[in-house]
Amino acid sequence: MAYAITPAAKHSPLTRHYRDLSGVDFGSLPSAVAVNRSPDASNVYKNYRATNGQAIETRPGLSLLGTVGGCVYGIHPFGAKCLLHYGTTLSEWLTFPSAINSGSDVTVKFSTMAAQSSVSFLFGGKLYLLDGSNYLVYNGSSVSSVTGSATVPTTSIGADPSGGNRETYQEINLLSPYRKNSFVGDGSSKTYYLDTTGLDASSYYTMQAWINGTLMTEGSGFTVNRTAGTVTFTTAPSAPATAGTDNVVIQFRKNVSGNAEKIANCTVGTTFDNRIFFAGNPDYPNTLFHCELDDASYVRETAYYTDGEDDAQIKTLIRGTDVLIAVREDRGNGCKVYLHSPALDSSLGKVYPVTSTEISLGTVSVGINFFDDIVFVSPMGLEAIEISSDRASLKHRSTMVDRKLINESDLANCKAELWNNYLVLLVGGRIYLADARQVYRGNRNVEYEWYFWENIGSLPSEGEMQYDACCIREYEGTLYIGCKNGAVCIFSGTTDFGTPIVSYWTTPMDNFGTMTYYKQVERSGGVAEIKRVQNSIIKVDIKADSADWENVLRSATGGFSFESGKFSFMNFSFGTGTRGKIIYKIKKKKVKEVSLKFYSDEAGKPFGLYEATLSATVMNTVR
Repeated sequence: MAYAITPAAKHSPLTRHYRDLSGVDFGSLPSAVAVNRSPDASNVYKNYRATNGQAIETRPGLSLLGTVGGCVYGIHPFGAKCLLHYGTTLSEWLTFPSAINSGSDVTVKFSTMAAQSSVSFLFGGKLYLLDGSNYLVYNGSSVSSVTGSATVPTTSIGADPSGGNRETYQEINLLSPYRKNSFVGDGSSKTYYLDTTGLDASSYYTMQAWINGTLMTEGSGFTVNRTAGTVTFTTAPSAPATAGTDNVVIQFRKNVSGNAEKIANCTVGTTFDNRIFFAGNPDYPNTLFHCELDDASYVRETAYYTDGEDDAQIKTLIRGTDVLIAVREDRGNGCKVYLHSPALDSSLGKVYPVTSTEISLGTVSVGINFFDDIVFVSPMGLEAIEISSDRASLKHRSTMVDRKLINESDLANCKAELWNNYLVLLVGGRIYLADARQVYRGNRNVEYEWYFWENIGSLPSEGEMQYDACCIREYEGTLYIGCKNGAVCIFSGTTDFGTPIVSYWTTPMDNFGTMTYYKQVERSGGVAEIKRVQNSIIKVDIKADSADWENVLRSATGGFSFESGKFSFMNFSFGTGTRGKIIYKIKKKKVKEVSLKFYSDEAGKPFGLYEATLSATVMNTVR
């Protein structure tokens, strides 16, 4: 800290300026925290939508929008509409973004969801969802399984009725048991040989055929030998009008057990390069699948990549600039971060080859692109992947909150979202906010300043708050929160469901540059610049050495009324507009270090602080 004190400076006055205020530092000793950070702050942040500069101020409160019938596993906006995944139900939120006032405000769209977190992504004007058991699509009115209308591939073309001259065309679609074969009729052959045998029974599918574009159905114009994989027409199909042109198309069904589940059982998905990529299937833990170009319902059976040789699961997919990054769980040895960049292959077309890195630290939960900073949550905190021309490396981003963050018992279920220039990490009823606008250089890395919120939960239950927020989603600047008891909330207002938000920001334990001398805190020079809004309040406490906090000021700065605190000597607010100043006169003798606490603990009364000062005089040597 500043101000190196020498014996010659004894009895000299010093003024500490706490300005350019920032977030928390949970890792350093309270006396070693930088003067613009706080060793202990909660439920405060900087509101970057404010037009009067950024103060440290009370976070917005939680307002209830309604409750649904089970734990909220996913909130999935789609334009002006929204789907809610709760329990095993997926419902359309008919009044979105307004309140859910009754059961008629939601309507069930799908009733066999997995009871676990779901993810969604926009693709081709539709919303697609994964929950570890289902791969669903929502078109704005109905929800259906993608497999129900998946692309039917034409697996072979140009074949003679006997199968000669057959050319392989498209691969099997993992999402569909159906296939087509295309033939060139010869005008005499009645029996046509498909490119596979052992077709599904007629109870599953009545086969179809098109001859010169005219549809025929099984039993009316042709019969089928499913074991042999042959179709026999009553009348031999004619030869095509143009020689060598396919004019007979047969559609059949042959399900390959487990194919559709390769995608449906994925828990991770994202869009990249006009495709959807899928991962997180526990049966294929290190496998990355993808659909065809602009076709979410077609996943070729060979459209996959294996990231690593062991069974550490891909936990998150993050889109970078011209690269898709797969991060596997932090288990076992070896590479945990793999890169997939588009490339052209002479026979396969666009491919996404696997590039391993030297990064052996994996994720425990989630990753995200934070304004072009590729980050993920690891057992050591928030890590960033920096990619240069020849290598990828990790840079740490969360030193200020690691002590709390990495000790969260539910870190494996951490959720991440971007909101108002913040990266929001929700875990265990607490939120950690990394500030994109406030960065610093520490340990040779650029790191973020952090803020910390707690008691993020649902409605009071039997007189006690149940802090069980488990789902978060941003939409058009609003943060939506889902809770285990079915509550759906937003951050809005000045209370948590009518309960006071206890918010505070403390200065470091300040020794004014020396532990060698006692200090006397002076009555003059204690001024804070505050944010004045209606019904706001600011209280000031002081802590000297190992003593408890003592109140020195309670001042309602919105209405400009005040109460005298027990140790308050002078107390008023002056200024114009939304900025004002308060004066606190404190007398403390023979102290080694002191800290100020600015806070509010009353319902509906937030506080805001721009900067503060504290004056002291250096006294005798500590003995």
